[in-house]
Amino acid sequence: MAYVSNQSIYLMNSRTKERHWLTEGNAPDWSPDGESIVFASKRAGKSNIYKTDTNGEEVQQLTNEASSGSPSWSPDSQWIAFSSRQDGELFSSIYVMTADGRRQRRLARGTDPVWSPDGKQIAYILNIAGSGVYIMNTEGQNSRRVTPENIWVDNPVWSSDGQWIAYEAEIENPWGNPNRDSNIYLISPIDGKPRRLTDHPAMDTYPAWVPAGFLSVSPDANTQTTLWGKLKQSARD
Repeated sequence: MAYVSNQSIYLMNSRTKERHWLTEGNAPDWSPDGESIVFASKRAGKSNIYKTDTNGEEVQQLTNEASSGSPSWSPDSQWIAFSSRQDGELFSSIYVMTADGRRQRRLARGTDPVWSPDGKQIAYILNIAGSGVYIMNTEGQNSRRVTPENIWVDNPVWSSDGQWIAYEAEIENPWGNPNRDSNIYLISPIDGKPRRLTDHPAMDTYPAWVPAGFLSVSPDANTQTTLWGKLKQSARD
C-alpha cells in the first residue's frame, strides 16, 4: 500500500509491514496496472501532478499549473483526473489528461475526482448547498448530486462493483468548526439514500474499500467492508 507521512509518500507491504520511502508528495493513487503512482507535490514551489514508478527512480511532472491536486487513475490506466485552478479560475475544476500529461481538458467545476470502476463516470465534490458528492460522465455531462443538501462531505470512493460510494460527512457543523465530528457514510449512486457506518466522537475520515482477498472472508453484497482513518487527538482532549 502507498500512504503519506510528513509530506512524503511511503510504500508498505501489508503482510510484513516492511516499508520504504518513495518520494516527496501527497495524495498518491496507484495505477490499476500496478506500474505507476500518481501524486501531488509542491517540490517546484507550487502544487502540481507528478508520476513515478514504484521504485521512485523515474519522476515525471505532468502539470504546470498552480493548485493542481487530487489525482485519480482511470480503470484502464490510460487517463488521470485531477482538480486544478487554471486561467485565473476562482474555484477549482475537474480536469482529465492522458497518463503522460497530454490532452488536458476541463470537465466541470469541482474537486476530488474519483473514477467509477467501469470508467464511465466520475464522482467528485462540489460546494453548493453545503458540499456534496456529484456524479458526471467522463465528458463532463449529466452531472447530478447523490448526497443530501446542506451537509458537508469529502473524500468519496467507489466500491469495486460500482454499487456504492463511501464518503465522510459532517451533518451538524461545517468544516473548520472546532466541534467537527465527521463520520463515514455509504450511499448508492442510484437511489441516493445514505447509510451511516460510524458513530462516535472521533473524526473518521478517508474511507477506502478493502480489496477482495484481503480478509479471510471477502466482502459481499451483505457484508460491505471499508477501512478509514481516525484523526489522532492529544492526551489532554
